Amino acid sequence: MMSASPTPRAISSAAPATPRLRHGSSVLLVDYSADNREPYAWCLERSGYRVVEAGAGLEALALLECNCADLIITELALPDLDGFELCRRVRGRPDSPPVPVVALTALPLTRDRVRQVREAGIQVLLAKPCLPFTLLDCVRRVLDRGRKRL
Repeated sequence: MMSASPTPRAISSAAPATPRLRHGSSVLLVDYSADNREPYAWCLERSGYRVVEAGAGLEALALLECNCADLIITELALPDLDGFELCRRVRGRPDSPPVPVVALTALPLTRDRVRQVREAGIQVLLAKPCLPFTLLDCVRRVLDRGRKRL
């Protein structure tokens, strides 16, 4: 009698899972385009982050009322509030802990814009197009910096 051979493992066409490094840190991803958010959300989720998406600044503020985010990634050009105003309103909430902000934008990176980024308290400014894994590396560094301050 022949013994049954073990069932072969299924071969997946998906990329191998990356280690879950952040134990569920939450990221609020704000961009007017779902097509822009999709690859970033996928990469962050595959790395163990919980991702909440918003298509506009006011939507992001409403989501922050319900969910605490450990980090915000925002496009600067949004349909209602720009990313600078979103950041100022987040910083102006007296009852919430400071949340680091990463700006990801296709707007030209002028001196004036870089000055606005600093004044708004944005930690990092990245230019689009930005590879999802470049953004992931940036997120890790910003969150690690925040953890070292605790």
